[in-house]
Amino acid sequence: MRTVTHPAAVSAVAFAKTGHDIVSGSIDGTLQLTRDDVDSVMLPKFPVGIDMVGLTPDHRLFVTGPRGKFRAYDTDTGAVIADLESPIRVRSLKFSTDGLRLIMIPQTGGPAAPVLWSLVNYRILSQLEGNIGNVFSARFVRGDRDILTTSYDGTLRVWDGITGRLRQRYLGNDQYLMDAVVAPDGSMIIGAGSDGVLRFWDTASGRMIWTLRAHRFAITGIHFEGDDIVTRGSTGDLSRWN
Repeated sequence: MRTVTHPAAVSAVAFAKTGHDIVSGSIDGTLQLTRDDVDSVMLPKFPVGIDMVGLTPDHRLFVTGPRGKFRAYDTDTGAVIADLESPIRVRSLKFSTDGLRLIMIPQTGGPAAPVLWSLVNYRILSQLEGNIGNVFSARFVRGDRDILTTSYDGTLRVWDGITGRLRQRYLGNDQYLMDAVVAPDGSMIIGAGSDGVLRFWDTASGRMIWTLRAHRFAITGIHFEGDDIVTRGSTGDLSRWN
């Protein structure tokens, strides 16, 4: 359909949740906003190479890079609206549904904890301290009231989505969990294991109630589509479970 060209290697891409806007960033700090049927627009250059980009429903763009660089843009005007500092180098950005809060997931290789930000006043609400080893995933759940994290220690943790306070732990085993999701009716939490096994916990009691061999190797992603579970394996295979 079209090609977006950068002067250096592209290191990050994000799609808008609504519409067809795309933002792309490269290792030289170049940022481009691409909309339907118009030429790409250059945004003010980021001061370092770009690690991650993310768009909120109200047309704000958030960009992270090395050395804690973190910046917010208004994509309607192209202006920089906030220059910030992150305590971690970021591997992934997860926004609340309303775009008012943000979880930063740290890059693997160190003990850093995820960071919960308020995007109303651009301040850190909490660091989610308590996971042992690398944190592989974090997401808002239950209408953004809670945050669900997975980590190297094989334990699921649920945190308050406003304060970042630890609410509950769901104990696993020595297999680390790459991702996790809450069932649509809230009755179960399902973890995606590094051994290819799905593990099911009862939400209320915290007890593991079932396991299912889903892939030969690590499960790297999981989500619900209606009542079905879709899983992604580390070798590129996909499975759908009813």
